[in-house]
Amino acid sequence: MQTKIKNQNKTAGIWVIIAIIALIASAVCFYLYYAGTDEIKPAIGISEIKKELPPLEISPFARIDAMAVDGKLSNYKIPEQRNAPDKVEFSIKSNLVFKDAQTPAQLAFENPAQNSCLLATEITLAEDDRVLYRSKYIKPFQYIDTIKLDETLPKGEYKAIAYIAAVDKDTLNVIDVFEQPITIVFEN
Repeated sequence: MQTKIKNQNKTAGIWVIIAIIALIASAVCFYLYYAGTDEIKPAIGISEIKKELPPLEISPFARIDAMAVDGKLSNYKIPEQRNAPDKVEFSIKSNLVFKDAQTPAQLAFENPAQNSCLLATEITLAEDDRVLYRSKYIKPFQYIDTIKLDETLPKGEYKAIAYIAAVDKDTLNVIDVFEQPITIVFEN
């Protein structure tokens, strides 16, 4: 009888150890998946969102873009009240000129102060949808002045599309995605 009780205690102890190992493994997986890097980008490209709206969400782990500067680029007067959530304004340069691979080009991507949403942009080549640049979020009254592309192209002029995502700053749900045709020029 005592041997049977010892075996039951041994079996119960093994199950407790297995449960503890499973919990530790889950915690490690969670950490590696969600907190393993500072460079977390939206879970899906903005150009992909355009094809699948709504109710897609950008990853809640995405951060405000490090290149975002507080202030305004344009010369308009800042209105005293914010836009309605469904009204979005932005500005972005339509012609990006890169002197060489090391020199940034002026993007002048701006989220005006009257917006009530975050903005993010993704620039893709029109011919093959290759992503050349992807920002993180910029808040209202912020802008990204200059950028370097993720890929250098040979000398020439290229048609591209800037996808601009308007994102609810509380839920991070995509409100809308806008397409802005742009030209990219590599001079050297």
